Amino acid sequence: MENEEGQKLEIKIFNEAVRGEARIFSVGAVETILDTVFEVGTDFIDKFPITSSVTALVRGGFTIKDRLFIRKLYYFFDNIEEVTDEEKQEFLRQYASDEKKQRKLGENIIVLLESCNDMEKPRIHAKLFTEFMRGRINQEIYLRFSHIIDRSFVHDIQQLEKINRGEKIDIDSQTSLFGLGLMGISSISGGTFSSSGIEHNIEGNDLNDGICYSVNNLGKRLSEVLF
Repeated sequence: MENEEGQKLEIKIFNEAVRGEARIFSVGAVETILDTVFEVGTDFIDKFPITSSVTALVRGGFTIKDRLFIRKLYYFFDNIEEVTDEEKQEFLRQYASDEKKQRKLGENIIVLLESCNDMEKPRIHAKLFTEFMRGRINQEIYLRFSHIIDRSFVHDIQQLEKINRGEKIDIDSQTSLFGLGLMGISSISGGTFSSSGIEHNIEGNDLNDGICYSVNNLGKRLSEVLF
């Protein structure tokens, strides 16, 4: 999708996320504007103080689905944390001159936000993008974690923080985190075996036939990034 200047929507979203342009607009103010546009139409969209990516979306047709996506997009923008000028410049040095990379990352943001089934997920994606910009995770890990969040139930991801505090979590969350590749099996029916990077052992019970799960390296790294 392109705006009147020919710049693709994916690239606009990428640039707005990196440069923090959208943080000057509150989510509440944007929702008020969207309410107005939904009622009176899109003819006066240029008069409203919103980002150019949202203007392009509204001009392309404005449905309830579009409105939900824009809401997710602003939750994402609003929760990207400030980075230092040095971190931002280093990040831009890697991506500013490569439109293909910008488009890929912008497309990834769009796909992930479109599929969000919980309004908490845009906030989590924003945290991951912030850590990516800061250079604390590379692009491969950023994309891997993003797609894990996409497939997850938010409650289960939040249980990683409880594990960090040494608390036990329910068996449903354990098996879900195992399915996401964030936990491994540390013992079965009383027999233990070693597994690289195991942290925070969780006791088994009758519901899981003596299987004990524990956080693996990937789960530990995601927990460090998010919490």
